[in-house]
Amino acid sequence: MPLTNRQHDELMHRYSERRFAHMNERDRRAAKIYRDCPELWNLDEKIQDASAAAARAAVLSGRDSEAARLAGEKLQSLRSERKELLGRRGIDPADLEVQYTCPDCKDTGYIGPNKCHCLKQAEIDLLYAQSNLKKVLEKENFDHFSLDYYSREYNPELKKSNYDYMKIVEEECRDYGTHFRPGAQSLLFTGTTGVGKTFLSHCIAREVLDRGFSVLYVTAVELFDTLSRHLRYDRGSADGQDAEYLMTCDLLIIDDLGSEMATQYTISELFYCLNERLSAGRSMIISTNLKVNDLREVYTERIASRLINGFEIFPLYGRDIRYLTSDVF
Repeated sequence: MPLTNRQHDELMHRYSERRFAHMNERDRRAAKIYRDCPELWNLDEKIQDASAAAARAAVLSGRDSEAARLAGEKLQSLRSERKELLGRRGIDPADLEVQYTCPDCKDTGYIGPNKCHCLKQAEIDLLYAQSNLKKVLEKENFDHFSLDYYSREYNPELKKSNYDYMKIVEEECRDYGTHFRPGAQSLLFTGTTGVGKTFLSHCIAREVLDRGFSVLYVTAVELFDTLSRHLRYDRGSADGQDAEYLMTCDLLIIDDLGSEMATQYTISELFYCLNERLSAGRSMIISTNLKVNDLREVYTERIASRLINGFEIFPLYGRDIRYLTSDVF
């Protein structure tokens, strides 16, 4: 995406408010200084006139002309006089300037046609806030991922240990996050409770968000609740916008699919969500305790078909990590 027009406008409004607040603060500081030191006011007026005169001389007579030289010398003399006055009166020159939050872009968000580093960070912060994951990703990320909770014993089903298998899965998930592009292959994590499905989803989300792409995390229950409320409100409402964001964010994470009560309605809405996003080439990560064959029984063949054919499937194995540690990882 990464930001919608509405989100960008919201950020630009914040920048505008910040910029004018700093300008107003400068005006208040300057007004007090000029009241206490009226000679500085008079000197600044002279400098403003001299600066305009020097510019006119450079245009009318040429930059190398005698008139331009004399005008420049007068301007420089006034500036030296101002500097001496400020020092004598103990006035900080910075107090007469606008103190921008970001001096690089002067709180406009742009340096020329390019986004300033502060705007890029502001976009990422906004994406974090809208992802539903800001706090949890401080702990649940690849820096805190540990393979120590996976058995090193040989697993005949995998033809390797759970440890070695998860090492491969971690590497693939890390690569997915660090090289994510809108339209990347969707992922399906399957496995019993506590084997790391949600944690890996969060790890990927952190990488994707830090690269400036939009991520939305919802549980299956929240997904169906949002879609249900969307039916009762128009697209311009907050609920309508939430449902639209489900369909348009760069990466949608649906956690714990199968925990909701499957009904004809939820099955229909899940198909709608999958079909819309897959057709538009928008990426998803889905985690579920259900096995692939169970998906057919719970959600019908056509939903299972989209999950099997439209997603890369990662079955996860192991004991419930929550029983091995007081923390998740």
